[in-house]
Amino acid sequence: MTSVLYRAFIPSPSPVRQLAKLFIRHRHGGRFKGVVETTNPDHGGNVVWNKYTYKKYVKEHAIEQMNQDLVKYPFVQKVRPRSLHKYFTEELKIRYLREDTHKKEGVELLQNISNKHDSWIIRNNMAMLYYYRIEMLQQRLDYLKDMQMLPEEKLANIRAHPPLLLFSFDAADKQGNLMYLRGLVQDDIGGLVENLPSMYSEYLHVFYPVTKEVTLKKPDLDARLASIQDSLELKQFSALAEVMRLPCLFMDPALMQLVKPLFVHRFSMPFQFNIDSQTMSLLPPILNLNKMQLNPENYFTNAVSKQQLLQLPLYQLPQCVDYSYKELSTYMGTPALECMSAFLLRAEKEEQKDRFNGQAIRGRRGFNVPKRQY
Repeated sequence: MTSVLYRAFIPSPSPVRQLAKLFIRHRHGGRFKGVVETTNPDHGGNVVWNKYTYKKYVKEHAIEQMNQDLVKYPFVQKVRPRSLHKYFTEELKIRYLREDTHKKEGVELLQNISNKHDSWIIRNNMAMLYYYRIEMLQQRLDYLKDMQMLPEEKLANIRAHPPLLLFSFDAADKQGNLMYLRGLVQDDIGGLVENLPSMYSEYLHVFYPVTKEVTLKKPDLDARLASIQDSLELKQFSALAEVMRLPCLFMDPALMQLVKPLFVHRFSMPFQFNIDSQTMSLLPPILNLNKMQLNPENYFTNAVSKQQLLQLPLYQLPQCVDYSYKELSTYMGTPALECMSAFLLRAEKEEQKDRFNGQAIRGRRGFNVPKRQY
């Protein structure tokens, strides 16, 4: 695969007819209208009902709205701002404290509110609690795979430079979608990010949408946890404790203007993007403990209190993310970067699909009733 970086890497879904119909049905109350009201100067400015004008209107406005957030990331069970607190508290076991305590834009450390038994064994029906944490830790272990390091050295390196789980929204309004920082892309050719400070211009930040539910079950998560155990030579209890102490942060959506992010999804890629022959190499996001001056034992575990987090300042993104990637300079070997195309294919299969575009699912219909036309 060849590495391709677009100068205008803007995620815009292709104008698929099914998605256009899906949007039109959502906007027009679940049914199509046959005509549209237009004004024709040939008829003295009177109102004329024209089916052709309606079709042209539908096509133009459907494609325009599809490029917006109404049909962005199709078939993904998106997390909106109105359900952020409930999703964080019930699914990820983290708490968001910024809404009534801070007024300034920045990056906030989220509170870990998991229970003790969450670190003992992977529980049933709690896949979201472990999924993203295991994903980021496994990405970091794959990054160290080709380095000539002992398991003890890998564990010490991960504890000194832990992986990062950074959340934010792709828009600063009520229609924003919750995203997480999947990786960084180094700008080798230059010119991809212009008129930005040097701290942001060297890397492109790749964000991926957060889903409400995944298709993985407890045996699948146990297998991924076993892979982490083999890489670090730890018992299940110790490996799961390392997973649950992964730092989680939330970035204000207003800072997206400085970051210039890339919002990627398998069905929301740029026009003419070929996932089989085009890709990018992703660097794993790493937390900068030196600039944040935090003790992982006091702030990343469930022993942290709300008062401790309220005393912390709001950080800026260069203070949280380590852009140096020099922690492996003393070891032999080359770090292994993640293939973006392979990640997009795998992540899309693991998402629980939203086949109803956010609409409520109706019950079974009676006898001799035709099926709904989706």
